[in-house]
Amino acid sequence: MRSRPLHPALRAARLAGCALFLAAPAAAQVPWASSWDEAFQRARDENVPVFLAVNMDGERANDALAEKAYRDADVVAWASRMVPLVASADAHGTGDSCRRFPGIPCSVHQEVEMAAREKGVLPVGSDGRTVAPQHVWLAPDGSVLLSVAYALDKDELLWCMAEALKQVRGDDAPPAPKGAKKPRRLVVGGVAGAAARLRPLTEDELEEALDRYHKTRDFRERLEILASLVATDHPDAIEAVQDAMQSSTLGGGGRGIRGEARRSARAGGRIAELRRRVVHRIGVFSPSSWWVVPAELLGDDDPELRLEAAVALEQLAEPKSGKAVRLALGKEKDPRVERALVRAMATTGDGGSKTRKKLVQLAKGKDVGLRLQALFGLGGYADAKDAQTLLREALTGPDPLERDAAALGIAFFGAEALEPDLAAAAELPALDPDAKDRLARTLAVLRGEADRNTLGDDVQAVLGDEIRRERFFGRPADADDRPRRGNDDGPPPDGDTGTVGG
Repeated sequence: MRSRPLHPALRAARLAGCALFLAAPAAAQVPWASSWDEAFQRARDENVPVFLAVNMDGERANDALAEKAYRDADVVAWASRMVPLVASADAHGTGDSCRRFPGIPCSVHQEVEMAAREKGVLPVGSDGRTVAPQHVWLAPDGSVLLSVAYALDKDELLWCMAEALKQVRGDDAPPAPKGAKKPRRLVVGGVAGAAARLRPLTEDELEEALDRYHKTRDFRERLEILASLVATDHPDAIEAVQDAMQSSTLGGGGRGIRGEARRSARAGGRIAELRRRVVHRIGVFSPSSWWVVPAELLGDDDPELRLEAAVALEQLAEPKSGKAVRLALGKEKDPRVERALVRAMATTGDGGSKTRKKLVQLAKGKDVGLRLQALFGLGGYADAKDAQTLLREALTGPDPLERDAAALGIAFFGAEALEPDLAAAAELPALDPDAKDRLARTLAVLRGEADRNTLGDDVQAVLGDEIRRERFFGRPADADDRPRRGNDDGPPPDGDTGTVGG
């Protein structure tokens, strides 16, 4: 399928991933419970949570969790402190031990998947599918403590396990292990819905879609095909969209994006809008491996496309894109794109000093818009003294926008070291009722009492976002009643990669 060499960074990442998988010892195994009822009986007897892992076959994120994460010694150790259940509708051969989830027969994980549906723990879409991978932690009485839809890494898994134990056991629970981090797609007290999200394509579906893409000469059909690829973690899917965004291949027969624009100003405007829509969907739906597509568009002539690319990179939060974002920020002249790049720099940075120092510099600068973005971004670097100082000053300072930007960043990035400062700011007597409510929401998120979705409207209002970060905050409650800048008609996403299985 491939018509040109894979992007070097993507090729290196894939090779590194293969090497890690081949080198990983298949030693530890999660001790999966043998039935739904048995799991909850044990949970009640031992006063521990139930850990439900929803996993389906044939998609990279599901496979990586089954083959690697659930065999990691640290994950196994923490899973053993609660009652682990695995739910999968697929079969992996006959016998008493499933090849994919050793220790139980396939009939067990199939029965668990059905039970989770029947109990309402797993919402089912109109097509009968459920979101996978998905992880849900339940109290001994069956109520949902927290959940994360789609892919998550080891450190996020460990944070959730520690948090679930804390919610059930209180002070008797062990502290979270070093390096554990709060997932950005965390849902507290509920489970993400299953309503028709964009799903990754299987290998066969991808091959068929690319075949149709290369045969058709209709640029709108090509656009629709490309838009359907963006949830698929496959180099051929990435390459097809990458080529279309950078060349005139979208229209076919030499009448692609740029060719159509030259032929008709009206058609060119429509194509430019559709081009931005594809990039928007990458930010909302794509796995982080797709960062190479928006990163290459940061130098495009269209400022609206650059804005979408910056927002996409912010939501993909891939550290490999940090350098490209910093370089683009140094060259950017459009103030709106500059502000978006500052946010992207904060989320894509690897925690290094270059990003932190730049954010500190901007937080002290004269540009109000950049200052607010930088204060928000410093919430991700709150373990550093200079970042802490600026955030504390903003929380107690006279500027309400700076206070709110700092508070939102602290909550969004989970800067728990600043919880006392945020709590004190929320009690300041001079606050008006709206400010008190906003700070109360940030405090609830920081304490794990609410999920980040509740911050979406506040972030948009305080930071002046034209494009909502749907990956982090979902759609506004009134999304169907008002136009949404840059958004398409797709459903609200909750995650970056996975499949809709069942």
